[in-house]
Amino acid sequence: MLHSMWMVVAGFCFALMGVLIKHVSDKLTVPDVLFYRSLINLVIVIFLMRQQRIAFSTQVPLLHVRRAMMGNLALVFMFYAIAHLPIATATTLNYTNPIFLALLSIFLFKEKPTWLVYVAVLIGFVGIVTILRPSFLPDQYLGGLAGLTSGLLTAIAYYSVGVLVRRGESELRVVFYFSLTGVALGLVWLLSTQFAYVDLVTVPYIIGFGVLGSLGQLCMTRAYGLGKALTTSALSYTTVIFSALLSWLLLNDTPALSSVLGIVLIIVGGVMSMVFNSDTRRTS
Repeated sequence: MLHSMWMVVAGFCFALMGVLIKHVSDKLTVPDVLFYRSLINLVIVIFLMRQQRIAFSTQVPLLHVRRAMMGNLALVFMFYAIAHLPIATATTLNYTNPIFLALLSIFLFKEKPTWLVYVAVLIGFVGIVTILRPSFLPDQYLGGLAGLTSGLLTAIAYYSVGVLVRRGESELRVVFYFSLTGVALGLVWLLSTQFAYVDLVTVPYIIGFGVLGSLGQLCMTRAYGLGKALTTSALSYTTVIFSALLSWLLLNDTPALSSVLGIVLIIVGGVMSMVFNSDTRRTS
């Protein structure tokens, strides 16, 4: 349990990262955020890999490409959602990934889930509808769709990470190729448009969300590596709670009652999906 608590630290880092991104969303575009966050993450990961003497070469490049593309596309949609929605709402929609993974596992793992998995998925989607229908303004629906898409792509990315780890790939090497791809995608995107002007006020925010993203990733990796997987996965929802608290304290963003109800339903559905889907795998 103690090792899994690293996920709580990761949750706080990810939530604070979201607040910083939200704060500069009127100055930086989505490709700007993707490029700077990935670049800072890449520098930190290269330092750690050299320190631990982990090779950069891989025998499964195509698997890394799939994971990196899905993960970075998930980030793109997540950053868009953060810019256009309340942070707690955007974060919650991203954390529908266990619900999507429960659905995808039927096709990816050829599993036969118990009826409780279907109940969990239903609860989760009731939560999604509760958030989207009454609390969204007309111009926020695109942000809501982006948040849901990030949840789906994150589920696929997490599945790909599992495949890579089972192939014996280092977790740092997985993050290296993920960050390298993010830098490349962000750079190509920005060269086809243009870099946003960065003033001295914005620089600390860029460094802040880049470092916090890296710290969150490292703490999350440590939690999954040393702690119990199910406990760690359940504690990942602390990101949603921290996001709601920080956006309320720092941005004076008070969520509507319907949003709070939807967030609770998605958390319940997500945790149930993880628990009962895990039981299905052990008994199949």
